[in-house]
Amino acid sequence: MHIGHAMNFFDNSDGLISYGRAFLDDDAPFAISFPGQTYNVIIRPQDVAAVYEHTTSLSWDYYLKELLLSFGVDKSVLAKTWRNPSTHQNGYAIQANGVKSHGIKPDHKSLVHWTEDLYRQQFPPGPRFDELSDKMVGLIEDSLRWTNLPSRYTVNEERIPLMEFCANVLIDATTRSLLGDFIYEIEPKLTPMMLEFTEESWKLLMLPYPKVAAPKLHTAKKAIHNALCKYVTAPPESRAKAVWMMNEVMQAQVAADIDNTDKASIMHALLYIANINAYRLSFWILNYILFDKNLLAAIRAEVVPAFRSRTVDFSHILECCPRLIAVFNETLRLTYGSVSVRRVMAATKIGDKTLHPNTSVMIPIRQLHYDDDAFGGDAEVFDPDRFLNNDLDQSPSFLPFGERFNSFPRPFLAKREVLAFVALVLHRFEIEIVGNTSDEKADPSLPEIDQICQTLGIMQPVKGTEVCIRLKEVA
Repeated sequence: MHIGHAMNFFDNSDGLISYGRAFLDDDAPFAISFPGQTYNVIIRPQDVAAVYEHTTSLSWDYYLKELLLSFGVDKSVLAKTWRNPSTHQNGYAIQANGVKSHGIKPDHKSLVHWTEDLYRQQFPPGPRFDELSDKMVGLIEDSLRWTNLPSRYTVNEERIPLMEFCANVLIDATTRSLLGDFIYEIEPKLTPMMLEFTEESWKLLMLPYPKVAAPKLHTAKKAIHNALCKYVTAPPESRAKAVWMMNEVMQAQVAADIDNTDKASIMHALLYIANINAYRLSFWILNYILFDKNLLAAIRAEVVPAFRSRTVDFSHILECCPRLIAVFNETLRLTYGSVSVRRVMAATKIGDKTLHPNTSVMIPIRQLHYDDDAFGGDAEVFDPDRFLNNDLDQSPSFLPFGERFNSFPRPFLAKREVLAFVALVLHRFEIEIVGNTSDEKADPSLPEIDQICQTLGIMQPVKGTEVCIRLKEVA
């Protein structure tokens, strides 16, 4: 089936895909076509698994290149980063441009695919992951001490947009964990710049807006890029506190003769990917909890044992709080709005359909997450109990962050980051919801999920429906 409604796709891709499914009895692959592009939509869980098994004929590289170009990386640099190794020495691959591995064996891989291997070494549980996780959680805990909060939160008792509150803590912690404190010596206002850019980023990545049509986006993008240019050109010793993976990438980029402007653009893309989901997911989790007094009381009671000593027992939060974990999974199911895409490089059979080169594959994860067969007839309703006392989180229809098949296993870290933040906020503060941003006087209501605005991860709330809060320290 072919549906020729390009503008509908960009205005509401989820609605258009639902329209396409209505013509099918079994969710078999179907095509959405418009001038210059055809997307093969894959929805059945067994077909989704098959797509991720075809790593050569169905490639993510095409879209990774598009992402990097959006952040300002020059096309000539893409050629360098995708260039395959040509020689070997002492068991370690040497790139034709002189890049040598720093502690892993690239096994004939290009610089970009070697970087993926660095991600796999940094983020799955292990010594490097634990070091990064402990640092990030420590920064979150420190930021959420009453005496460390901005005075406008604690003294003036201002109305605080909840999204801003989550972002200020989590973007700061993530960025400092990855790059060290030095980046904030260069640009103290980096966190609000990152928030501004992230909230406007759909205007860059989906249908690129010119500067005149998206001034906030391009102003933030330029400021972040300038700060990162100063960062990558600084003496290596000033970046000593950066995470292991970032230092490895920067050393390889120097050897690959990538100029500083493009290094900064690549680093901006990495920071964007690292930051886009945690604060938005925390925003939604806190909303669902705060609007349900019984749930709030249950989770506060559940996390109490983690705070019985001077040192917070984060292992308790991760391993002994099933209701909090259920809320995490249910919120992720409802609010993750990204699609997973691949470019068809060679004819590939998925189910009964053959996918042809020069078309694309789209896996609309939100459609899987709202599947009645997997999650019940009330799949559109927030009900964390559906994830209690079962293995629903292992369902092939549940793909949080696309993590079951994702090349970048950062979700391990994102889960710890979000759970630690939420538990600390609920334990340390009394939180009053004082209204929605669009109407300060009306009774507050749960924000609405923006199903129109495109996203690469957790969905935004409809503008004006975000809630504002006031904080008080728990006695």
